[in-house]
Amino acid sequence: MASEFLKSDSFNMQLQKAGKSPVARLTGLSGILSSWNKQRVGKDVIGKEANLSIEDIQILKDLIEAETSRLKLDISEIVADQILFLVIGAIKLQVQNCSEKPWELVNQSTKKFLSPQNETKKLQMSLYFLMITAIMGLAIVLLKPSTKNAVIYGANPQASQQMFHLINREEKQFRILLMYTKL
Repeated sequence: MASEFLKSDSFNMQLQKAGKSPVARLTGLSGILSSWNKQRVGKDVIGKEANLSIEDIQILKDLIEAETSRLKLDISEIVADQILFLVIGAIKLQVQNCSEKPWELVNQSTKKFLSPQNETKKLQMSLYFLMITAIMGLAIVLLKPSTKNAVIYGANPQASQQMFHLINREEKQFRILLMYTKL
């Protein structure tokens, strides 16, 4: 049974050696379980013996929840459950197919689940867009464009030049804002 292995000092030492961060340990967990499962498969594990018991799953769940809770994620329980399902599936698939591919997918998914979200970038982009919209609205209100104050191009050179400088200055400010949004 897996519970003997999961409770062993050897397993705990391997997990601690996997890394100092919870992400490193969770990624290392898949490598440890892959090696253990490969040894089990080598001993002709067939049918029921390939399945994990409720106790095995609970040990894995507690271990994964402990690591994800250290990351202080808002949805750490959900992430822990997702990783648990991936690990259980990888154990079963490795037994069925004698392949390491499921563990690669577990590692990839674990890193994806635990990597910081890009919500701050989305928020920044929204704020920049709102700011640009407000500036453009303010510029329209302050300039009060109307047809009676329209300048015929070339008819009044001084007014045309003033309008050109005003538009040029607004364009430069807009470009500066765009540069900040690209950062």
